[in-house]
Amino acid sequence: MDNMICWDCVLKHLAGALSYGKEVLSGHTRGAGLDHRVDFLGELVNAEHHLELMDRGVLNIVSNFRKEMQAKKGMVGIEDLATVRRMYLKAEELSGATNETQLRETGNAFRSDFGALNYENRTGGKITALYPEYTGNLDVVYNFVDDYEQFKYSYESIRKYALNHGKIYVLKSEIDLTDFEVETIGKSLSEFCADERLTEDFLLTGQNMALLREFDVRKSFPVFSYKVIKEMHETMKFLKEKGYQGHIYLWDGIKQQPVNKSKYLELMKEVETDHPLTAYYSLKNEEKSFNAQNIVCHIDRPVCCSTKSMLKNSCFVTWQNADCFRYLTDFIKK
Repeated sequence: MDNMICWDCVLKHLAGALSYGKEVLSGHTRGAGLDHRVDFLGELVNAEHHLELMDRGVLNIVSNFRKEMQAKKGMVGIEDLATVRRMYLKAEELSGATNETQLRETGNAFRSDFGALNYENRTGGKITALYPEYTGNLDVVYNFVDDYEQFKYSYESIRKYALNHGKIYVLKSEIDLTDFEVETIGKSLSEFCADERLTEDFLLTGQNMALLREFDVRKSFPVFSYKVIKEMHETMKFLKEKGYQGHIYLWDGIKQQPVNKSKYLELMKEVETDHPLTAYYSLKNEEKSFNAQNIVCHIDRPVCCSTKSMLKNSCFVTWQNADCFRYLTDFIKK
């Protein structure tokens, strides 16, 4: 091969991923004499290398899928094989495009089918079916604030892009917020859920989250992550004590999440934890329909090619810490 711009090569690697995925599903996985999980992931990475020079939208789709599979430790399911097969067939259509117009139209169809254009296309109407639009405005509640610049960026994104939001509250703050139209409550989340001022349904957010474009908060929906962090030990212990036996997913620190205050009080009354949403959604047996890696752009390193593509298409962005916030704002300024 003399040129990385090669659709046939993309097809070859996707076919390889499908083949290795079948091997993983048949038992060649962790603990087996021959573990093909790394081969499966490697073929997806090889496809990404070509797509970096060919189609950033398609790259984003394959890259997000590969990251999701890595978060699952390469444990392939039937639905994952079906996704790779669909990718192959769509890429095959792209490889057969004979002119710029056909290439553009076929590429748009690929991205729309897999959701690289916007989160509503990505879910194929699933959001509306599972989460009917709220009838009233939703208040916005920040859990904790201790950084002026990060909060300012997050707050201004809410004011600019969040349609139909209500009042903005901060539960606890270590800095002066008189520059902003917010009310600092000085209460725990459980205590504030019993407060009549708060709308029945509200969005819980953090200073490390922002909107990148317009979003009607009445169409809010919860998003989960396969990532489990060691700091969740306390929450996991609490859930076991409550009799929860299902798999625990992360729901905190992902994006602005919708909460019903009556339901929260029912499930979480007098409970204080660093991961309240993880506990709340777990006890609520929330549907795991929307994976963060397909919906939210998360900044945990300097902005790279796949992150740039996600920033162009996603409505939601989060950042890991102050350094990552700087990576984001430096990129936005450019």
